[in-house]
Amino acid sequence: MTVIKLTRTEKPVEGKAFVAMPYGKKELANGDSFDFDELYREVYVPAVRECGMTPERADQMFGTTDGVFDAVWRGIQMAEVVIVDCSLRRADVAAELIMAMALGKRMVVLTQSLDEIVTDLAGRLRPIVYEVAGFGVATMTTKLKDQLRTAKNEAVTENDFVPLKGANTEPVTGTVVHVDKERAVVEVNCGGYRQLLELSNADVDYARLPDLARRYKAGESLDGAIATDPEGAMRYTMLADKSNPWPALDAEYPVGKVFTGRVVNMPEGVGAFVSVAHGIHGYVPFAEARRANITRDMDVQAEIVNIDRVKRKVTLRLVGRGPGPGPEPLGKDLPAVGDKLVGTVARIESTRENKGGFLLLRLKGYEQGPLAMLHVTKMTEDLRSDLQNGQVEMGEEISVEVLRVDPWRSRIDLGDVDDGDAGTSSAA
Repeated sequence: MTVIKLTRTEKPVEGKAFVAMPYGKKELANGDSFDFDELYREVYVPAVRECGMTPERADQMFGTTDGVFDAVWRGIQMAEVVIVDCSLRRADVAAELIMAMALGKRMVVLTQSLDEIVTDLAGRLRPIVYEVAGFGVATMTTKLKDQLRTAKNEAVTENDFVPLKGANTEPVTGTVVHVDKERAVVEVNCGGYRQLLELSNADVDYARLPDLARRYKAGESLDGAIATDPEGAMRYTMLADKSNPWPALDAEYPVGKVFTGRVVNMPEGVGAFVSVAHGIHGYVPFAEARRANITRDMDVQAEIVNIDRVKRKVTLRLVGRGPGPGPEPLGKDLPAVGDKLVGTVARIESTRENKGGFLLLRLKGYEQGPLAMLHVTKMTEDLRSDLQNGQVEMGEEISVEVLRVDPWRSRIDLGDVDDGDAGTSSAA
């Protein structure tokens, strides 16, 4: 028996269109010869490029040494849209169609006759039916471009091929005999024999990697299952009846996406945890959460910075507070770039050997706003010398100019100026 396992190894690439179709010259049902390679060059390639995409066929892919099958599978995985020409009812094209459907791809299907669509799928597809004579190809080209543009804008969640959870699992009650932070040893009864299996923290909770020493105790009974992989290795798992949320989260929340979520937890000194989707929470670093003055149960707007499936961690950046159609800046009523103000020293950071250092100032007229940063590189020579020599005091007043304002992060960067130039503000 030959077993072929399809494992997803590539993510979709924006603008890539994979074309599955017959190759070369073929005899049509009416006995005429038709060149599908010419159809690809003269029709499909220009139409795809006109829609701002890059066409690709398996016979044109580089970097694959495992044959046509692997090139097809890689090309379909990487495609943003898959174009399938089902003409002549070829088995290889039908297989490529099934692969694209299994992955949940955006598709545009064409055929020269509805009879050439695989019977089991005939009722589920709405192909473009085209003729090769007269104006048939020109009409098809127009419809192809329209459907490509429509497909590109469709919201889809693609599928991620992973080993089937539960297919090789057997519910078995186990007893914890030893536990540390990352793993536990569980005793189970397999067919009358006592066996010790490992339970890792990756097999306990899809939302996080818990500290097992805090969750379980030696002697505790567990209602889990024995999972056996294709090589016969066994482990203990608590996830046999649960669905993995990470593939869907990865597809629906790409890096850079801004969304509204609720702060569900704020451990002191740790940071804020914001609900994202599918039971997964994202993490906002403590300093950023404190600076934004957010609280538990508050709705915030955050941006996806990174998704790490292995560590089960989503890192976020705050961009605003409250729900709404667009982000609301965290910092309101901030000074404008170019304003010349007076600031009172609220924090001093100095290093030796004339390297580094900064001051945090409370700006007059903006006392309720964030502290503003005056870095050593933006100081006059006299102020820089005073800082390095310990001659700057808390509460001292310094004349400054606003160089940069970031309302999304409530940050103000300053440069110091001569005393006679201060006091000009857009808020005056």
